[in-house]
Amino acid sequence: METSSRMLTRRTVTQGAAWTVPVAIVGVGAPAYAASGCVVQTSFDNLTVGQMPGVLTFLPSSVTATIAYSSTGNGGDPTPGDTGEVARTSTTPAWNYIEIEMLSPLVKDDSVTVTITLSEPVSNLGFRIHDIDNDTNDSGGVAWKDRVVVDTPGFGYARGSRLTGIGTSTDPFRNTEFEDQAIDSGLNFVDLTWAGPIQVVSFTYKAGGDGSSGNQHIGLGNISFTDCVAASKSSLPASSTRRSLVAGASGSRRQDGDS
Repeated sequence: METSSRMLTRRTVTQGAAWTVPVAIVGVGAPAYAASGCVVQTSFDNLTVGQMPGVLTFLPSSVTATIAYSSTGNGGDPTPGDTGEVARTSTTPAWNYIEIEMLSPLVKDDSVTVTITLSEPVSNLGFRIHDIDNDTNDSGGVAWKDRVVVDTPGFGYARGSRLTGIGTSTDPFRNTEFEDQAIDSGLNFVDLTWAGPIQVVSFTYKAGGDGSSGNQHIGLGNISFTDCVAASKSSLPASSTRRSLVAGASGSRRQDGDS
């Protein structure tokens, strides 16, 4: 049983430094920018369970996002199992997430890569990956080992209390215990953030054990970033918004070449 994080070797440190060492965020509360009122995010709870969403919105912002998937192994299927589909927890209260799944039997390092592309660069991009854990089968062997590697450099992270690793290929995010922990346990998540501006990010979900006897999955939570202009417009009363539009319309139109 793996119960503690591995020691960082000189090779690990060198590899991490080559693409910017991830920054651990102290504590697991909302980032400081969340208090500004400028955060916009997806609303997965408004999506239909079992469907694969096309374009994601961040209302009231005009920015949109798409999610693409590719895989290594997994029979050549880029979306094995229910990967890419909206799923709902059995918790109270229940909430939606996007499933990322691999099906048994698996070979170590079989993987699914998730790429999130926004319609324009944004600041303070962030999301949570849920349910990173390990478990044993009825015979005491490995049922699955979840491993998460972040492919896009420059990120910060905050981990649940049972996770270790820094998100690199040599030190992936992983659980220190062998037990099937609940998705809402607060033990097995990682929050990822990029200060940006940034438009495309990706991470890779890997199988950590050979011949897993059970399917394995993680969940992608709501995606957010800061858009103070859109957020401020949405907070204005309808009458104020109308007055602003009327006032703008009554002003003189700026001509090409005006300074």
